[in-house]
Parts: sequence; structure tokens; C-alpha cells
Amino acid sequence: MAFFLAFQSQALHTDDQTGHALPGSRTFEDVVKKRGGEEPETHDLRIVGALINPEGGENQPTHTGRPESVTLLNRTPNIVLLNGWALVDKNKERQNLDGLSIEAGGILKVRLDGSPMTLGNSGGTITLLDEAGLKVDGVSYTKKEGKQAGWTAVF
Repeated sequence: MAFFLAFQSQALHTDDQTGHALPGSRTFEDVVKKRGGEEPETHDLRIVGALINPEGGENQPTHTGRPESVTLLNRTPNIVLLNGWALVDKNKERQNLDGLSIEAGGILKVRLDGSPMTLGNSGGTITLLDEAGLKVDGVSYTKKEGKQAGWTAVF
């Protein structure tokens, strides 16, 4: 159980530098009065898994070649085009998803090889942003999950 306090005019999504509301962001008043679309805990796309620590040392001769990856699920009955979308790690490094799509009810495994985005083995976060830069979903993982070589964390 948790208790959160917020001003009713406070926006759900804000700019990292200034704290001002991002375009299209709903306020807490909208959420409480159920205005502005679906509830914030119900997302069309979700982060459902991540291979945080591939077997073998990354950038080492024993590395198996399976890069870190993030698995997304499309819950909708429609194909979702991901142009302008991005995944972001705890250090705000991005993996752009331009040119990718997820079929209706499908999954997409996003490989992070060659990306500035990394999944730290000491715990971290993964955020999915839409084309407007708004958070669609976000997950966190622990140091214990990050140390499990070869296993995919499930969220």
C-alpha cells in the first residue's frame, strides 16, 4: 500500500531539465477524474523481459554472441509502428526504435548490440518512450537479476 501526494495541476510527464509538462501529458486531476483516455497503469505496449547479463563476459573471448536485449509486447489488435520511439536506460542512454514495428498481439526482441544503451549488471531501469517522448512503460531490476548470466528477467 502506498500514499502519494501531488498537486492536481501537476503533470505526469515532465521535461528532465526544466520540470515543465511535456506536450500531451495528463495532470493528476485528469487521472483522478478519469479524463484523457485510458488509465496510466494500462499500456498498449509493455516491457515484459530483458536479457541483462548474457553468458560469457561481454567484450570477452568467452562471450556467446547473444547481446543484451529487451522484449516488448503489443497488447493491441493493431500493428504498432515504432518510429520515434526509444528505450532508455538508467543513465538516460537511448536505443532508438526507428524502422521497427510490432504486429498485433506480438512480441519484439530489441537487441542492444552496438547501442549506447546498456543494462548494468548491478541493477537498473528500462523505460519505453513513445514518439512524443512520453513514458509508456518502465521497469526496474535488481543486482541479483543482473548477475544471473544467460537468464532473461521477466517483468
